[in-house]
Amino acid sequence: MNNLLRYPPTGRFGVGPVRTLADYEAYSGCDFRRRTWTDPA
Repeated sequence: MNNLLRYPPTGRFGVGPVRTLADYEAYSGCDFRRRTWTDPA
């Protein structure tokens, strides 16, 4: 809870100010806009 108060979510998807949505998508294999994902090999 303390981190939420110190570092509130930013942007449309609330991913924060450090990493971009593209960074999260590349790491996780999820496409948040299309709501699809890929299984890692």
